[in-house]
Formats: sequence, structure tokens, C-alpha cells
Amino acid sequence: MFRVATRPALRAPRIMLPSAMARRHKTSEPPNRRWDAEMTAEESHLEDVEMPAAPPRPPGDEFTSVLTQLQKMDPATASPQRVSKRPALDIASWNVYHMHCSSSSNNTITSLTDPNGVTKGLWSGGSVGFRKGNRESYEAGYQCAIRVFEKAHAICSADTNARLAVHFKGFGQGRDAFKSAILTMEGEKIRDKIVSVSDRTPLKIGGARAKKRPRK
Repeated sequence: MFRVATRPALRAPRIMLPSAMARRHKTSEPPNRRWDAEMTAEESHLEDVEMPAAPPRPPGDEFTSVLTQLQKMDPATASPQRVSKRPALDIASWNVYHMHCSSSSNNTITSLTDPNGVTKGLWSGGSVGFRKGNRESYEAGYQCAIRVFEKAHAICSADTNARLAVHFKGFGQGRDAFKSAILTMEGEKIRDKIVSVSDRTPLKIGGARAKKRPRK
């Protein structure tokens, strides 16, 4: 004789009414009512405690908000605002000259142009006395920076409204040499004339496939 296993029938979830929940609790009242009763007792206990009164204010000392004080303030009798000791900048009268530093893995080229874009001087690693592989060195970039600083100092001495803007291009050793030269004694003469520094290095984003690098 074989016994067939049957699946037990599913029971419906038991729903307990609020009255049944109250009977299962130790007290005859639901939990929320008991909590309210305890809070009411604590509040009544706090009401019996006497809080110290605030000290009396001196006569004539009325509390007013900051906004009310500003509205009542007379501009004629108000204290003057803080005036900066730094003089105002007259940017419209500036003659901005541009110092360019183009540094690559083969050479460093520096130039100086006037506000109209006319070249006032151009120096490279070869023009300052370096040959072949030495044109890309740090010292070559440093010497190019000194040459352009001397030319810029001569122009700034003749024109009091002359200012300088520095533009970098490339990531060669001459770039670091140019930045270091600005912070040395050679760049102290034109350092206070620099008003802006920018980077004009072109960065490729997407585009055509790059050329295969040569083997080393």
C-alpha cells in the first residue's frame, strides 16, 4: 500500500484586531495610550518646577534686530567703509606684451610679441649656442628665457604701462627651465609686470589614429 504525499493547504494570514492586541498586552490599555499617560505625568512634574526669571534689562537697552538697525542707520552719520590701500588697477591703459615658450623634445623656442602680435625677438636653443641634441636640454631653455627677459625688461623700462603675459606650449625640459628662471634673480626684474600665465598646449581628444612610434 502506497501513501501519496499531499501538499499542505496554505493558511490565510491571521489578522489581529486592535482589541485582541490590547488583551494580549499586560495592561488593559493599548501601548500608545499608556505612553501618552506616562508623558502626561512627566509634563505635569515639570510644570511644578519653578524656572528662574530672566534678569531685568537696563533702561534704554531695547533689543532690535540687525535688519532694524540697518534700516534706522543714517548714511550721513554711518561709519565709513574700510578702504583698501591697494590702488585701483587701470587695465584699459595697459600695453600687454606676450612672452611665448614653445618647448618640445627636440628644441626650445622663446619669443616676445607686442600687443599687435608683431615679433620683437625670437630665440631658440641653436641661437644661444647649443648644437644638435643639446638644444633640447634644460640649460638651453634657461638661456632662452634669460634672453627674452632682458628684452622684456628693456621694453618695460621705456613704457610704464607695459605688462607681460606668459604662454606655454609643450612639455619639454625648456618649459621647466622657463618657469624656474622666472623665480630666480634674472626674472626678478620682470616678475611684477606679469599679469597672466596660460598654457596653449594642444591636447588631442579622439581624432585619427596616431602614427606608430619608432622602436628603440
